[in-house]
Amino acid sequence: MKVYAKFRIDIDKEDESIYTQKVIDLMQKLGCKAEKLYSSMERYAFTVDIEEAIYRELVELQKEIDQVFQYDEDSEEDDDELLDIIEPDIWCSYMPEYTPEEEKNAIGYYIDLAGYEFEENEKKVYESLCPECETFFQNKEYTFKKKKQLEDLNRRKAVFTRPGQLDMFVTIPMYEYLVEKGISEKNFIPAYYSGVLKKVAGYQLKAENVLGKGAFQCESYRATEACSHCKKVRVQKEPDAGFHNIYLDTEKLGKWEHVNATYEYTYGHARRILIYSPEMKEWLTKADEKLIMYPVFPLEMKEKGIIKS
Repeated sequence: MKVYAKFRIDIDKEDESIYTQKVIDLMQKLGCKAEKLYSSMERYAFTVDIEEAIYRELVELQKEIDQVFQYDEDSEEDDDELLDIIEPDIWCSYMPEYTPEEEKNAIGYYIDLAGYEFEENEKKVYESLCPECETFFQNKEYTFKKKKQLEDLNRRKAVFTRPGQLDMFVTIPMYEYLVEKGISEKNFIPAYYSGVLKKVAGYQLKAENVLGKGAFQCESYRATEACSHCKKVRVQKEPDAGFHNIYLDTEKLGKWEHVNATYEYTYGHARRILIYSPEMKEWLTKADEKLIMYPVFPLEMKEKGIIKS
């Protein structure tokens, strides 16, 4: 497998700090030209192999910037020098590529990116907060702003999300298609248009089947102890972890269905990570070419060195 890093870097060209200059120097070294955004703001966008030196230099620069500009909650004083600096905004996502030989070992798939995004009605509250671990858990169905783009999308089979890519939804035609394939209606939560009485805007994907505790394995996440109040076990994304495959310990899986959820929840706005069967992946990606899904491997593949990272 090979892994590519897709970078987007925004800078203020009028900022004379060493951090902005370091970005400009690296971009010149890479031969990447900036796109003008507005005023003095510019954007660099490019993709590199994570084995290249430029990738490591950018990751180190990001760490340096994060360390310098991290907010100190215990300090009531602002650093006047830092206030005059508009720090470079470095955003990175990862795109793994697998050989057919590697991918045939996949036990399941997860959705990395949906091609369509719509805003929910912000006037409603969809989550409740655990007072102990300060984690938000969804407690009601979503309502979306009534937009022509979403109504138009509902004329075909597609997967869409809301800002943050936390939750995945399918259009009505996709829902009907998946139900015809044998997916239980219990794996869907209706989502509605705001201001329109119970008019369905799509269906949120959910899993009735929850995998065993500890089945989920990924070096990008660190598991925590169960919260004493809500009893939920969460996995926290490690900073600067880079890309790591998701593995499943098959000895801890338990039951396996077309739609499965990890026992563990993610941090913050807590969600269980959904793992789909290879058949479900085929149905989804053939119907929606914009949908990006990546394989999940049995843990033994990593232990045997067949799959790395």
